[in-house]
Amino acid sequence: MPKISVIMPCYQTQKELLIECVNSILTQTFRDFEVWIVDDGSSASYRDVYHDSVFSDERIHVCLRENNGVSVARNYGLQQVQGDYVVFVDSDDVLLPEFFEQALTVAEKEHAELVYGCNMHLHRFQQSYEKKALSEDAVIVLEGKSIQAFRPRMVGERMHFENGTIYIGRGPWTRLIKRELAVSTPFPAGLAICEDIVWNLQLLNQISRACIVKKPWYLYRINNLNSSTKRYNPRIIEESQAGLEAVQEQLDMKNPAEVCALAEKSMEELDRIYSGFIGHKSCDLSAKEKREITRRLYTQPPWNVIRSQANAANAPLKKKLRILLYKTKLYFRMLAVKRRIH
Repeated sequence: MPKISVIMPCYQTQKELLIECVNSILTQTFRDFEVWIVDDGSSASYRDVYHDSVFSDERIHVCLRENNGVSVARNYGLQQVQGDYVVFVDSDDVLLPEFFEQALTVAEKEHAELVYGCNMHLHRFQQSYEKKALSEDAVIVLEGKSIQAFRPRMVGERMHFENGTIYIGRGPWTRLIKRELAVSTPFPAGLAICEDIVWNLQLLNQISRACIVKKPWYLYRINNLNSSTKRYNPRIIEESQAGLEAVQEQLDMKNPAEVCALAEKSMEELDRIYSGFIGHKSCDLSAKEKREITRRLYTQPPWNVIRSQANAANAPLKKKLRILLYKTKLYFRMLAVKRRIH
């Protein structure tokens, strides 16, 4: 049996990007792994890439499925894996070659069920990062109260290192997870937004020991052309509401840090709602309809957690200003001004 199983959902990924991603897996310094590529209903022209010689490696398995979304694809992969540990990869990103080796070293040394590494945006990457060895001070052990203290980082503001250039992401990437834990924690298939956050919180609810490694292992590609903030999505309010409510179900709303994290994510969703719907050039709603929608977003759950006392009391100055703009119902005007400036 392989030591590590890699699960890669794939949908309409450009050939060059997919091959680059697969090559970054095949060139890992640790080589005892299997790869499960779950193609989630790509068209025939995109599936032609699997005839490329890079996919002939005996460790790679390609599953062609109907389109059911990324969560279903990942869950299908979880049903196939045989490794002791699981890693999730997106098909247009890139792994640094020491990811598997260093993550496994930390997991076995520290007896950790879950190891977090850091992401870096691909355009900021420098080749010198590949040569950085793993030092003892790069590893943070989480257990007991420190696991609870880490939970808000999976919802609101991310944990950054090296002057903000690398960070612990809220997606499923850059994690080495014990297979039993991963299999027992499937992704929530009914959510279009926040499914990764819900999954991360459910993982943290089950573990007794985890590690954070302050080292970039994963290069995240920002695709501005297909960004959800660029696309018009009239369903985004309902999707955001369902996602935020699912996150709230996993949180302790008596814990100020977790309340603040949910408020931070709620503001993030308001930004997406404006960019992808209310303020989008394709939105044909009347001014009256827009006013009614914004009234609901300013006053009703789940977004009204932004005005909570716990959130306001613990917010830094810049965030306090955003809370004030929300309370005075000027938040969307601020977003409109920002859009005109940029």
